[in-house]
Amino acid sequence: MKDLVKIGKKVKQFREGNAFSLVNFAIVTGVSAATLSRIENAGQYSQEMLDPICAIMGISAEDLLTTDVTKISKEQIAGRIEDQVEKRGIRKTELNQINRKRKTFHGPSYLVRQAMEDGFLSQFRHVNEIQTYIKDEYGITLISSSITNALNRKEDIIYKPSGISNYKQYKFVRRKSKI
Repeated sequence: MKDLVKIGKKVKQFREGNAFSLVNFAIVTGVSAATLSRIENAGQYSQEMLDPICAIMGISAEDLLTTDVTKISKEQIAGRIEDQVEKRGIRKTELNQINRKRKTFHGPSYLVRQAMEDGFLSQFRHVNEIQTYIKDEYGITLISSSITNALNRKEDIIYKPSGISNYKQYKFVRRKSKI
């Protein structure tokens, strides 16, 4: 039972780490989304269902428990996906659509970090300004509470009251590391 949980966590970690939705990963691997969900949630499945998933990872099912799936090369994954496209007869347009979605499949924390790196948060900003910036730059609309939660998890973000009740302004400040 412990192995089912570990395997499920590894598969989910790999899928999410490579920005695959459940449906898109199902298309690429040939394993149904329902089966992928069962695997990720330690449900019942046959060992053969792991083979196409591990083929994308470039490891054997036996090595899945001991491999750090976050260290698998993105370039090698892309090559294995191309191989699967040819083997399984996936149309190139479908693969291109999946890859576009993978590039834009980011959560609030990632997008807030990008806004920090872009320098947008070098001055105090309201959440609605950050929301507009992320929508304009990345084409993704986030709800304000998701942005606020992501900002509150960042150590290098400071905030001040904005003068409007219960609203804050946020700013990125690079902290000096301790020696």
